[in-house]
Amino acid sequence: MPMTDFFQVFRKLADSELRTATVTPGRPGPLPADLYAFIELYCDEPDCDCRRVTLAVIAESKGRVVAHSNLGFDSADGMAGPFLDLLNVQASFAPALLEFFTDMINHDPAYLGRLHRHYVMFKEHCEGRRYAGPPFEKPGRVKRVALSKAPGFPYELLPDQRSVAAPVRAGGKVGRNDPCPCGSGKKLKQCCLSNPASRTLGTAAAVPSMLGRDSQPAPADPWALADTARQLITVALAWRTNPRH
Repeated sequence: MPMTDFFQVFRKLADSELRTATVTPGRPGPLPADLYAFIELYCDEPDCDCRRVTLAVIAESKGRVVAHSNLGFDSADGMAGPFLDLLNVQASFAPALLEFFTDMINHDPAYLGRLHRHYVMFKEHCEGRRYAGPPFEKPGRVKRVALSKAPGFPYELLPDQRSVAAPVRAGGKVGRNDPCPCGSGKKLKQCCLSNPASRTLGTAAAVPSMLGRDSQPAPADPWALADTARQLITVALAWRTNPRH
């Protein structure tokens, strides 16, 4: 399931429709003070109507992705969530960002409605035809609860569950002929060293090797997303501080 950044496709909407949130110094809770941008990733697989979004959250001061949350739009679906997408990079405070996002969609139905609209726009762009899926639930009708565990995720297959919050990177002290840190059982030179995407995706590289690569979504490159996010944040803030708006 390949994922694409909505604002790479619809750049003109970034100034007014990119959701950002500022956590000020001294605010109670575990979230570090920062400006967070919620980048929307949608599936661009032809004829797929998964009706969900992945939010890649970028922290401005860090200049990188710090959390990935997954939300299904149909609340009756057992995979609706929201929950942390453990196939992608997660910072230690990612669970707090998940709660933050859940509060946003519960208390701001218009934002959830915007995600619905963006999904339809993206699908119509990818497929070149009018979206024919069923209507979405009325935003705000069902209160969402953040899930502490991703539904169906085989935690028992992880060699060390702490690795979920601590991205694994090839290189450093690991030699070419040493076992790959991703846990595949192969030598580093036969695994992540030969796959540039795996070297940048942390835990996302480890899990597909245990679950079967063909069945897993293809995560977006977090460093490319961070570059995009920095540009989008600059544009969005300039637009919002313009007295004409």
